[in-house]
Amino acid sequence: MLPEPEKFDLTTFDPFSSEVGRCPFDAFETLRSSEPVFKVPDAPLYLISSYEHAQQIALDTTNFSLEFHGSVAAAEVIGWHSEDAEVKEIFANAQPFVESLHNVDPPDHTRQRRSVTSRFSPGRINRDWTPLVEQHVDILLDQIPVDTDFEFMSEVAIPLPIRVIAAILGIPLDREADYKRWSDAYVAMVGRKLSTEEWLDKARNQVDMQSFFSRELDDRRNAPTDDLLTDLLGATKEEPPSLSDLELLDVPQHFLVAGNETTTQLLGEMMRFLAAQPHLFEQIRRQPELIPNVVEEALRLASPVLGNYRVCVADTEVGGVVIPAGALVSLLWGGANHDPHVFENPEMFVPDRANANRHLAFGKGMHFCLGAPLAKLEAKVALTKIVERYSSVSIFEDSIVEDTRSFMLRGLRSLHVRFTA
Repeated sequence: MLPEPEKFDLTTFDPFSSEVGRCPFDAFETLRSSEPVFKVPDAPLYLISSYEHAQQIALDTTNFSLEFHGSVAAAEVIGWHSEDAEVKEIFANAQPFVESLHNVDPPDHTRQRRSVTSRFSPGRINRDWTPLVEQHVDILLDQIPVDTDFEFMSEVAIPLPIRVIAAILGIPLDREADYKRWSDAYVAMVGRKLSTEEWLDKARNQVDMQSFFSRELDDRRNAPTDDLLTDLLGATKEEPPSLSDLELLDVPQHFLVAGNETTTQLLGEMMRFLAAQPHLFEQIRRQPELIPNVVEEALRLASPVLGNYRVCVADTEVGGVVIPAGALVSLLWGGANHDPHVFENPEMFVPDRANANRHLAFGKGMHFCLGAPLAKLEAKVALTKIVERYSSVSIFEDSIVEDTRSFMLRGLRSLHVRFTA
């Protein structure tokens, strides 16, 4: 019997509160069952928690834009800038903010996406990168002690996607810790508000990451290689160019971050589900053909990216509610993926769920995550090799540490498990 979800008072509901961060899925259930298109009190922010309405807005690129960073509503709700003098001084040495891929609309989105589509087609990912992923999974699992407690996030879930995306970009593998630090700083303000110290950390890391990629791109100009950075440089020389010089520096940063943050949390949550229910692990060992669907179900239930923002560009009715032009909108993928109108018994992990792949964990429409096939490949390879190597897995519940700071990003900081040979 699953516990009853915690109920939230919508008259005082604050998505940035610690209570929502601690129990986001319970908060989304309250919203979805009461007001699936919800206006946050005293803020120009609407929360969309049902599958139907989240999908509607994601597909409506006429009335809802991803270019929300410059909007008045985003400035009021999120606070995109710090007024601290030291933070401003650090950012003065950074590249100016430029819209790219994940926060840009057509025709710029179409142009930019063209520069990387060939390397991220599902066919090429499965054909060219499966051996790379298998190699790194084997290296990591070879180092795992059998029949002994170990920390899964730091030993497997964090290094695997970082090493894979680093190899694809063509950047050195020996800076793994830097890539993780930069990635965490890059997403620090997604779904939460930063303190001055956090702003300083974000600013310093952003400048470090930009400087690193600027040097790497200079190296490719002098000595091109078969990697994504060289491809991106080539995109600036096309007629017309697929990328501007400013976009050239931003896009690889986006790929580094997006290429590891979501996959890390997918791997961690998938292992958590299976270790907590040993009969499911045994079922998958007996039926490895379920693994692709298990990955889809883990994405649905965990929803590592709980939401994305849009800005409404024209008064638009959604679910009987008129969202005014200029309002900020959060599409709560985590709410949509637990919608009982689409997924029966949505709080349960069902390895053979028939419609698991209908989840919105990677968005929907033209802005569907370009790296989704890679994230799924890494999870499938990792789980396949784990069930081949080990007879069971157990979890140490007291060791679980969740990141509860954001209502739009979700994941584990620590997860201790034990593999049995």
